[in-house]
Amino acid sequence: MQDGLSIIICSHKSDILKLDNVLSNVKIACKDLIHEIILVSNGGQLISNSEFSTRYVSYFGCKVIEVEQGNLGVARATGLNNCIYEIIMFIDDDNLVSSDYIRYAYNKIKNDQMVSVVGCFVGATKSVEMHLNNLFKHKTDTYAKIFAIDLAEKNLDFGFTEVSSVYGAGLSSRRNVLLNIFSKQLICSGRSGNQLLSGDDTEICFKALKFGKILRWNNYGIFHEINLSRIDTDYVKRLSSKMLITLPFLHFLYWKNKHSSLISFFLCGLSSLLVSLKFTYIYRCSIKNYFYGLIFLLKNK
Repeated sequence: MQDGLSIIICSHKSDILKLDNVLSNVKIACKDLIHEIILVSNGGQLISNSEFSTRYVSYFGCKVIEVEQGNLGVARATGLNNCIYEIIMFIDDDNLVSSDYIRYAYNKIKNDQMVSVVGCFVGATKSVEMHLNNLFKHKTDTYAKIFAIDLAEKNLDFGFTEVSSVYGAGLSSRRNVLLNIFSKQLICSGRSGNQLLSGDDTEICFKALKFGKILRWNNYGIFHEINLSRIDTDYVKRLSSKMLITLPFLHFLYWKNKHSSLISFFLCGLSSLLVSLKFTYIYRCSIKNYFYGLIFLLKNK
């Protein structure tokens, strides 16, 4: 593989101005690196329009790929199969990425073979942060994490901390590691139209553990510019319910890397139950989804 960075952006019905902003940001942030931008249209209508597609190719230098059907995992796998560089970074179509993060993540993965995945803290743009504060008041920091946003992080620096998983926004790895993970379709499918099965980013990380350490950059590398219409209490309830369904499977996936299968079942049951109880208390979702999750685990282990 060639030295360089392949940035894969999956877009699902993205707003044209927001996508332009994301691409402009990536173009500037990567100006000192050999790179390519792969834009995958995941079931949206915007990029498939020939006028916009030509513009993204000519102005931003993107490689544009259309995926007619499939979830976010399929879109990412499609981008992965069409990239030419050794280091891969996933960016969503509502992410503004820091040039510092791109440089630190790229160099860490390139120079440390013991590292399999690098991620970062994810912040919010001012408009998104204000909307979260207005909607959730004193619980903003807790509810922001449902939207993959960290608002309460202090004492940030430019170092790395070993963790068990990172957000998919800004997730970086080697191409051979990700090809191995995506050789089989992810169980936690992620976004697919209006459907959602949470946990795809965590599944990627837990499967990457056998290839090396997961590191989080101790600073904000991504700023999430979510469509404000998505930020409401109904979305929180829907997403937290989906999290409960995938929790037992993800906990089993994690513990399987450390113990025998029998012990893994016990540990995943105990740890996922404790987390599920916390979820039901904080986000007011039904505990019955945890038991659906145990059935989901048995079907997919």
